[in-house]
Amino acid sequence: MNIGKIRKLSCLVVLLLLTAAVTVTAYGAPGVYVGDQAPEFSLPLVSGENVQVNYGGKLTVLNFWAAWCSDCRNEMPEINDFVKAYGSRLTFYAVDRRESAEKVTQYLNENHYDLPVLLDESGELAKQFAIQTIPTTIVINSQQQIIFRKAGEMTRAELEGIVADNL
Repeated sequence: MNIGKIRKLSCLVVLLLLTAAVTVTAYGAPGVYVGDQAPEFSLPLVSGENVQVNYGGKLTVLNFWAAWCSDCRNEMPEINDFVKAYGSRLTFYAVDRRESAEKVTQYLNENHYDLPVLLDESGELAKQFAIQTIPTTIVINSQQQIIFRKAGEMTRAELEGIVADNL
């Protein structure tokens, strides 16, 4: 192959890659984002009981996390305090990603956390919500629309500010 053909082929490859990047940027990666309808789902609680999450006309907060994640561990005291204060006025689930019930239970017990924890052992729910980073917190309004999404640590004050306008 001569140099001219290699240059043309290289330009074509670069053009195709740029087109793909622009398409993903314009339309987003698969998943659900702010403004989208949140999918209903069913997962087991850490206790083993299966829960059907259908939002029930109530504000819902999902916090995707894992016990091994240092950022998740950092935010957990604030999340726990938030749930103690607001748990009766909204629906909250900490969604553990790809860990066993035993490991999660041990972590919760060691730290005296009392949170409703769902187990996403397969990671399928995280895929549906396009969770790339943990922790990630998603707030869903009573009409099942995602109104807030943040990858990274959350504080109680941040969550209070978000839910205060939507309770």
